[in-house]
Amino acid sequence: MIIFYKKNTGNIFATIDGRVHDKKQLNCYINDGDNIENIGKFIIGWEETDEMENFIDEIEEMIEVGDGLFKKVKRKEKHQRAKCIEHNMDKFEILQRFENNTPENPFDYKVDISTGNLIKIDKTLK
Repeated sequence: MIIFYKKNTGNIFATIDGRVHDKKQLNCYINDGDNIENIGKFIIGWEETDEMENFIDEIEEMIEVGDGLFKKVKRKEKHQRAKCIEHNMDKFEILQRFENNTPENPFDYKVDISTGNLIKIDKTLK
C-alpha cells in the first residue's frame, strides 16, 4: 500500500492498494491540491525492481499409484522473479487489517512526522 499524506500535518488523504508496487505506481503522485513538495509517501509492502532472482517453489501434488490409491509427492520447481525491496514491514499487520473486512482503514491513522510511524487517530475528539 502506498499512503499519501501531508508532510506538515501527517494527515492521510489518499492510498494506492496493493502489496507489491512497480515503478509506475511508485512514481505516481496523488495530489489533493497542495504543492507536491508538501506531499509525502509512506509505503507498506514491496517495491519491485528490474533485477531478477532465482526462486524455488515447493509443489505438492497427488499422483495415482494404482487401484485408486494416491500418493502425495513433493517436487521443487525453479523459476525467476523480480527482486523486491521491503518497505515498513513492521507495519504489515496494519496493512492486513486494512485489507480484511474490518472497520479499520488507513484514514483512521496519520503519519507521525517526527518518527515516520503510523499512529491511530482518536476520532472521539472530533
